[in-house]
Amino acid sequence: MRKQDAQFNTAFLTNEGSQLHNKDYFRFVELDNLACYIIADGIETWQDVNSAQTAVEAVAAAFIEHPSIGRGAVARYIRTAHMSLAKTHRNHEGMRASITVVVTDYAVLRYGYVGNTRFCLYRGEQLLALSADHSLAWAIIDRQGLPKDRVAQHKERTNLSRYLGQKDYLSPQISRKIKLKDGDMFALFTRGIWENCRQYDLQVSLAKAERDPQKAVEIVENLILDNGIKHIDNYTLAAIFVDKVFVDPNRAKKVKRVLQIIIPLLVIMIVVGIVLYVFHAKWQENKRNMDQHYQSGIEYIQNDDYTKAQSELDQAYQLALKIKDTSKSDEISQYRKLAEEIINADQQFKESNYQAAEQGYLKAQNQSRYADLLGQSYIDRQLKLTADYIIVRDDIGLGDMLTDRGYFPQAKVRYTTARDVAAEINDQQGRQQAISALEAMDKKQEQQAAQQAAKDKERSQKALDAVSFIAQGDEAYQQGDLVNAKLYYFIAKGKYAELNDELVIGLINQRLEQVEQKQQENDARLKQADEYVSAGDQYQDSGNYEEAKKQYILARAIYTELNQPIKLYDIQAKIDAVNAYLTGAQPSEQLNGQTNEQP
Repeated sequence: MRKQDAQFNTAFLTNEGSQLHNKDYFRFVELDNLACYIIADGIETWQDVNSAQTAVEAVAAAFIEHPSIGRGAVARYIRTAHMSLAKTHRNHEGMRASITVVVTDYAVLRYGYVGNTRFCLYRGEQLLALSADHSLAWAIIDRQGLPKDRVAQHKERTNLSRYLGQKDYLSPQISRKIKLKDGDMFALFTRGIWENCRQYDLQVSLAKAERDPQKAVEIVENLILDNGIKHIDNYTLAAIFVDKVFVDPNRAKKVKRVLQIIIPLLVIMIVVGIVLYVFHAKWQENKRNMDQHYQSGIEYIQNDDYTKAQSELDQAYQLALKIKDTSKSDEISQYRKLAEEIINADQQFKESNYQAAEQGYLKAQNQSRYADLLGQSYIDRQLKLTADYIIVRDDIGLGDMLTDRGYFPQAKVRYTTARDVAAEINDQQGRQQAISALEAMDKKQEQQAAQQAAKDKERSQKALDAVSFIAQGDEAYQQGDLVNAKLYYFIAKGKYAELNDELVIGLINQRLEQVEQKQQENDARLKQADEYVSAGDQYQDSGNYEEAKKQYILARAIYTELNQPIKLYDIQAKIDAVNAYLTGAQPSEQLNGQTNEQP
């Protein structure tokens, strides 16, 4: 009957804040030998269900049926809550929640959690334990070594990697056992608390409560409300004051019996410990070397030295595999792939394979998104430079085709453009090729000037018209006018058909394919923008005007990029209407024609 010989005082508060519904839930169960404290924060989008309550009740039932403080038992309680969300409401696939579970035998405690509900344990003025959020914000701030209070303002604080209701296998994070002492106090709380109350302020508030948990939660609530915060999420706080822990009266006898068993094993453990120490020291050395190589690799990437970066990251990756740090090896692998893609693209560039180089830089640009966007500036520069090199050679190639067909003025324009662009980007090879092509063209032009003047004049005129349409098509394409570009290319194709020039027709077909591909891309972008508008309308209909505005702004960016004036006018009207509500200039009833629902 441990509970009778211990004294744990509990109080909690839960409030919807500025929301219409409270999706938080807290419950505790105190049995004779074990107690369980559970808090959850529902993050589902359904208003008629409460994922937090469903999860908490599932944990409480599992604990009552099989009470245990074991690591596996705590993990099983959390997985039971995870499965309960799917079993209880199969039609609500969006049911999700964060949860924290604390189990104590009145002498020690163990906690487990997934998501971004939190647990903290204080002893006097010292913070003994604090759970870590399973969020992208926490990972970024932890990696940068910044204060954890910065998570409360980070835009990625709700981007969770683990939570109840996720589709993948759930792996809860479970703590070791923590021994309690008289006078300890611990708390469980949801996002509405830690977003609006600093960790230090929470600690001070609990200390001011004079061992009264009800007073403690009231102090914290007043602290939040007195800050004058306009938007407060659901908030729940449970404070448990440990005035007296359980002390086993037979502890001395048990210790004696344990010593009789342990002493013979102690010598063996010392020997094993020495061996483990040696292995651990080697493991620590490998980890230090891994971190050093990893950091060096990142610095080399930041300095655009990708060959050295790849060498350092390869060593870091091998060491991560050696110490079996799967998380770190996966992380390092992303940076290795980035360095590898850039090195391959650079090699293609050096070998004058500019089309392949361009594809390589595009792959690197995509990989950079998984490596903290490192190398973006270098990749952007190389993409622009590669595009210019391709333009030089395309213009020379087109100039060669025009020269072969006797269209010397148009060829000269292409060669001259290629020469000037090559000079601007210091492409000596391309510049010399353009100059040589110009000289060869001049000689060929002189040779053909005296031959069949009348016939050449007629053919040149037709070619001039065709090239003009190609140029107009190129200009329209560059300006994003795909309709006119396609029209000019078709006209040019028809004229080259009259001249029986299959080579140039093939080139025009390539341009038409580019136009078609670009049109498909634009259509896809317009479809994406329309989906943003539809999503924004749904958010607006549900009263979530801030999220509606985000969706409308995403749509407006695409319409602006694709020059869609009518759609721009319509989307700006939607944004103006949402802004009018958000700034208080227009009631929400005038905005959507219905009573506001929960945002």
